[in-house]
Amino acid sequence: MERKWMWVLALILGMLVIPPVVLAAPPQPQQPADIDDVHWDEVYHNTRLSFYRTPFGAVPTGQAITLSLRTAHNDLDNATLVVYNIDPSTDGDSTQDGTYWEVVTTTSSSDSTYDYYTFVVPAQPTTRTLYYKFRLRDGSDCDWYVDNCAHNSYDHEDRCENGRGKMVEGKSGDQCADSDANYANNSFDITVYDAGFTVPDWAQNAVIYQIFPDRFRNGDPGNDDAWPYSDVYSTPVHLHTTWNEAPDNPRDSSSSYYNHWSADFFGGDLQGIIDELDYLQGLGVTALYLNPIFASPSNHGYDTSNYLQINPRFGTTATFQTLATEAHQRGIKLILDGVFNHTGSDSTYFDRYHRWDANGNPITATDGSGACEAAGSSYADFYNLYADSGPCYDGKNYDSWWGYDTLPLLNENAAVKDFIFDYNNDDATPSAVIQYWYSLGADGWRFDVADELSHDFWKAFRAQVKVIDTLTGPLYSEVWYEATPWLYGDQMDATMNYRYRKAVLGFLVDTDWTDNDNNGDSTIYALPPSTFDYVLGSIREDYPAPAWYGMMNLVGSHDANRALYILRQESTDLPAALAKMKMLAELQFTYPGAPTIYYGDEVGLGPSIGAARDCGAQDTRMATGPSKTIPTIATRTRGQTRAAACRAAAGSRCR
Repeated sequence: MERKWMWVLALILGMLVIPPVVLAAPPQPQQPADIDDVHWDEVYHNTRLSFYRTPFGAVPTGQAITLSLRTAHNDLDNATLVVYNIDPSTDGDSTQDGTYWEVVTTTSSSDSTYDYYTFVVPAQPTTRTLYYKFRLRDGSDCDWYVDNCAHNSYDHEDRCENGRGKMVEGKSGDQCADSDANYANNSFDITVYDAGFTVPDWAQNAVIYQIFPDRFRNGDPGNDDAWPYSDVYSTPVHLHTTWNEAPDNPRDSSSSYYNHWSADFFGGDLQGIIDELDYLQGLGVTALYLNPIFASPSNHGYDTSNYLQINPRFGTTATFQTLATEAHQRGIKLILDGVFNHTGSDSTYFDRYHRWDANGNPITATDGSGACEAAGSSYADFYNLYADSGPCYDGKNYDSWWGYDTLPLLNENAAVKDFIFDYNNDDATPSAVIQYWYSLGADGWRFDVADELSHDFWKAFRAQVKVIDTLTGPLYSEVWYEATPWLYGDQMDATMNYRYRKAVLGFLVDTDWTDNDNNGDSTIYALPPSTFDYVLGSIREDYPAPAWYGMMNLVGSHDANRALYILRQESTDLPAALAKMKMLAELQFTYPGAPTIYYGDEVGLGPSIGAARDCGAQDTRMATGPSKTIPTIATRTRGQTRAAACRAAAGSRCR
């Protein structure tokens, strides 16, 4: 444990050195004495070392990049830098096909052991990700120096992304044209972002506290049963009367709630959040990220019924305004959760079950206002309906999110974009969803499944909201893997940094651990200190500095297992797990980015395992009054024993 603490302190101190400069002494190889044979062992390039690549990491438009390659002395006829996806205007050859070849025949420096070749990647006028390899030629022999790992679309495995590479053979039949087909996608990469990209200062310096509203605090029992209907997609609503009892387990075949998904509620609401603002302020929280608070029948809220109404179980529009006012008086910003890839089938706009009029008022008879009800609906353009044996008018069926028929997909046409963010720029009053909630006190947005909406959608969104309307609040994506394509400066400001979560938990677990929901794959790999440092470098190297400093650096969320649960790995060694939680907090609160706390993690909230609970009277450190500093394991409990049970079956989301 002491060794890991030393590595945490070393990593913290390492953050002060930007960019990192480490020059390792290379091994001393034998001199080449032959031709037509590239000597592999002496070849070296490392994206993390300033001698071989400068500047470090992502670069703004207009910035050239210098790269160097080391080879054995007197070994090559020439070395070539091949850059892919380059702006055609900087291609440098007559083809302007986006692939740039820079052949260098003269070394930039040499000694008795090595030659060094230097290349310059032209400054790019437009945002993009560049990919590059090196071709080495000695007579008739062409070999290639490539990244250790291949890209999967635009995603790398963080344990071997960039850094140093490896030598491989040339392509079969034409070895000088490209690397072997098995390594065609093993390219180093460089992110080029908009030189004008900025992220609000408060977001880069925030301490974010995420709240799943139904499970945080019940401040107004009078609204517990305020939803106008008593079922969630035909499943009866279960309103818990005991706050700290476990959520229903729809997977338990012996339970009376077997296959009852998304239908149990604890009564948490906006008033409960208002009541705890002093507590949150005392912890040092400067921003609240709220899971969906808009009208929705389910307990998770990702099946929106009405974007312009507060869920009546949580309060009213007036309650939200009070929350915004009280939070702002304490220096706390509000980040709302926007779900614009799909709505609920039980919504004003779709109205599969004939429950709403065009304005979102509950009704008892079909009025034809929903897109599923009639072709003449004012929301008809919101969805894609097609002829089939479906549940909508004339037997039509519809596209839905991953096949869940409770979540009809929204189109990306002008009608939808105008409804969400005033795409036509013609709102006399803030009536589009985004502008409306900004006008009532919202300060920023997190977007659900942002990667399932097109880049053109988000570019139009940012242009309208941040540029034209000058609503400059931060925009966060939910992207579990490499989020670079959304962070060029023309779409999002930052992302939920699940890559960081995977790295930090990997550093703290003792063995590889299979998660049920994780980026890349379902394995959190146990990382020794050197690999942990390497993975953090991979994340940093990918992202533009404005985004990197604004990342939601989380270790738990509504979509993932709680950190304490993973650190215990279902063992009974609670003291060791709590010690690791403290180590986790030390890093989270000193690492660049915005530490993001899932409600209850500050008190070590976790599941019950056997007879021993992770929180409560059994552990006096967890039950003797609140601590006022988040980086310690505080002593105050919130909500039920596990934040959000999985709910993605029988037509609903997993939250």
